[in-house]
Amino acid sequence: MKKFGIMFVGLLVALGVTAATFAGWTDQLVINGSVATGELDLQFTSCSCSDNENLYDVGVPSCAIKPGGKEANITVSNAYPGYVATCSLVISNVGTIPAKITALTVNNPNSEISVGLSGVSVGDIIPVPGTKTLTVTNTVNNNAQEETTYTYTITIDAGQFNQ
Repeated sequence: MKKFGIMFVGLLVALGVTAATFAGWTDQLVINGSVATGELDLQFTSCSCSDNENLYDVGVPSCAIKPGGKEANITVSNAYPGYVATCSLVISNVGTIPAKITALTVNNPNSEISVGLSGVSVGDIIPVPGTKTLTVTNTVNNNAQEETTYTYTITIDAGQFNQ
């Protein structure tokens, strides 16, 4: 019986320790995190053209923005050597983060026309909301042929402002 009493007391001690372990107070803190990224979105929002004609108004420059604002077309018709058409295109930041111009590329394989850019430079930052106006100057050179269409492309690359 003595053995049984010792085992009974040992069992009571073990139960007491277990109860004390479960009876201790506890607490917990939780952090739930969420990070939402912004949007980099530049668009052409308006454009207009003019030319250097004063006396005879025969050349016709025009500009049109395609739906979505990611592409614009500049068209010059009835041009002649010495004719200069200037088109201004407004680039708007419609995103949620500032944009930085990273490259301006003119791909003009024609010696018969010259294409110049001004108003926007590599490194320019367009804030939210904000705009920059790119001016494109088309000059018809003296070696231009009659009844010929010359084409070129301009690419504007942009990235996030802190890169």
